[in-house]
Amino acid sequence: MIDKYRYNEDGSIDIRRKITTKIGPFQTFYEIGEAYFPCMTADGDSFFTIALSTGLLGGHKFYTGNYLQGILYALTFGLLGVGYLLDLIMILTGSYSYLSSSITRDGATKVRTYSMPLENKKKALLCTLVAVAGCLLVVKFMYWPLVVALSETLSNIELSLY
Repeated sequence: MIDKYRYNEDGSIDIRRKITTKIGPFQTFYEIGEAYFPCMTADGDSFFTIALSTGLLGGHKFYTGNYLQGILYALTFGLLGVGYLLDLIMILTGSYSYLSSSITRDGATKVRTYSMPLENKKKALLCTLVAVAGCLLVVKFMYWPLVVALSETLSNIELSLY
């Protein structure tokens, strides 16, 4: 059995992930092997807490250095909650990753970095379900009445033009 994680001498953790490539006219994904990728320095529970509490405003994107995505999340409230929920689910399943800059002797390179594993997955799952329910309530009681009011206003303006 191959370990999913390995611990390095400097205390950092690497995660074993599949490497895929796109081949052919339909860009089909093919697995070409496995390799170890670095994990972020923050533990998984801390990063999940950051994403849960500030995710609608892009706090977790700013934390990982993705400033343009953070600004986009801040302006659109986490892509209207959809991007926020997808990020929470990806962190929960351990598949959340981002490109980080790494400076080596050969120069600067981009390295795919993964989030650390969660210690308390049951608590994180419960918090994610609460966040989903909260987003649904916001859509039901805040976004939807705004859409209805806006459509009524536009139809009244259209009728007054005739």
